[in-house]
Amino acid sequence: MGTQEKALSLSEIENENLKWISEHYLRGVYTLLNSNRVYLNQGITWSIGIITAAVLFSVTYLSPLQVHPTDAGGTSQRLGIAGILQNVSDADVLLLMAVLAVSFAFVSNFMSRSIKGYVNLMRYAGLYSACIRMASGTGDRTPAGLKQLVADINKYDVNFAPSLTLRRALAKMLTELGYGLFFAIIGVLQFAATLVWLRLPPSPFAPLFWVALAMGPVWFVVELIFLRWLSSYFRYRGDGARGWPEAERLK
Repeated sequence: MGTQEKALSLSEIENENLKWISEHYLRGVYTLLNSNRVYLNQGITWSIGIITAAVLFSVTYLSPLQVHPTDAGGTSQRLGIAGILQNVSDADVLLLMAVLAVSFAFVSNFMSRSIKGYVNLMRYAGLYSACIRMASGTGDRTPAGLKQLVADINKYDVNFAPSLTLRRALAKMLTELGYGLFFAIIGVLQFAATLVWLRLPPSPFAPLFWVALAMGPVWFVVELIFLRWLSSYFRYRGDGARGWPEAERLK
């Protein structure tokens, strides 16, 4: 009864807004919600594939180095880690580092795509949740409540203000959505390759090795710089820099 009285207190324009939200915008925001969930998961899926390929390449490339050349009797001997290190050349380590550097860069790119998908997911999940409450009558159907919902739609959808800060979205990627593990795997492999490189005699390819080692982290930073200052996803305005309370609640 109280909800009906509140609804009757709305003006004709406000009732039109409520009808538009309930019948049209609610369906549209649900579609956007699903598409950005797919966009988020695609980045994670591709990153898993890249990490798997990089690890398999490292293992399969080093496997032949475990076999000692055939002796006069025609038999071969499998070597331990020490023997493998003796067979590794600077070209082997440089090739492995190049593969790992490219993998690092690709995972960084997919992480930025996942950040966009996650921020949009929170954006439209928050709007969908608020619209559902308004349409079902469980939300605040007073003129002030409807005005606030329309303002949120204009701010976070029409004007595309960020629903979360980049720092919070990045923390979500690294801690809960797997990217911290992805970068840790590549980092361990790069650290091992660096230790092997330092054990090798001086090589004329040393500059290439260190450039390849730095390429991944540099690309990671470039992706974050582009997201924060050169894209439209994190144009902080007013309270947008602190994150949208509805998105904070849902994340």
